[in-house]
Amino acid sequence: MLAWLVAAVVIALGSAGIVGGLDHLPTTGARPELTYGADRQMAPGLDAATADLRTLSDQVDALVATSLSQRRFAMLLMAIFAGLALLVGAYLLIIGRRPWRAGEETHVAPRVRLLGLSYILVFGSAMVQIILQPRGTNAEILGGLMVLGGLIVIVVVFLEARASRRSIARGRLGD
Repeated sequence: MLAWLVAAVVIALGSAGIVGGLDHLPTTGARPELTYGADRQMAPGLDAATADLRTLSDQVDALVATSLSQRRFAMLLMAIFAGLALLVGAYLLIIGRRPWRAGEETHVAPRVRLLGLSYILVFGSAMVQIILQPRGTNAEILGGLMVLGGLIVIVVVFLEARASRRSIARGRLGD
């Protein structure tokens, strides 16, 4: 174990020495007459490379302009879908009935309201992120709300599975 540590230290120090030795300017600029001929030969190539980079930069700017409208359209679609999910979440939270189970339940299970709350947390946070695009602490808070909504979904799935098992057990006992 000690031998590996020593080997790692030697390699690290050796690498640092090599990198340090490579990090120097090719000339100090004290005697430009020594590189004048080579500098003159390189000038046309550097000018051509600069022109190519300007052309490439203009093409990238044009690409960004076209993709910006596509991104805006995608953001609009995401906001619409997040809004629809918010409405479903509010429906589940306030009314408490699952529209995909027409008339099966006579009472509202608390897990249905939890599912509505999770929809509101996850998709509400997503909508805020899409529209406002926060940074820093605000983005972290929104991410935390999304995670909280995801945890609520996990709890709802667990509660739904437990209720399903109990329902099956009652059905067996009743037969």
